[in-house]
Amino acid sequence: MTNLNCTAMNCVHNQFGMCKAGYILIESQESQTTSQTYCVNYRESTDENEAKAIENTNYISGLSEAFYSMDEVRMNPEINCHAQNCSYNLYGSCHARNVSIILDSNEAFKAKCETFIK
Repeated sequence: MTNLNCTAMNCVHNQFGMCKAGYILIESQESQTTSQTYCVNYRESTDENEAKAIENTNYISGLSEAFYSMDEVRMNPEINCHAQNCSYNLYGSCHARNVSIILDSNEAFKAKCETFIK
């Protein structure tokens, strides 16, 4: 299983640096660098987006959270990837051992895949 770290702390799916989404999609068909990728599921945390995010929630990991310490809980979603030039992309699925999503401070509302390697 891929470990996902997310520093987009204002994302509706972010919970203490972990992603509580059931799945995410990394997009950008012709990416050559990290800055050309983006997490399609990134949504700024607002009341409206919180309500919509319920549809894409990893309930099993969320339930585990109630019984285990945060160090033991792994809330890692399935990672689908359309960044065809990334060496970790295998038939549209991410096969990196660790993935890091960052919020690009230069581009409002864009979360990038920091793990992208051509």
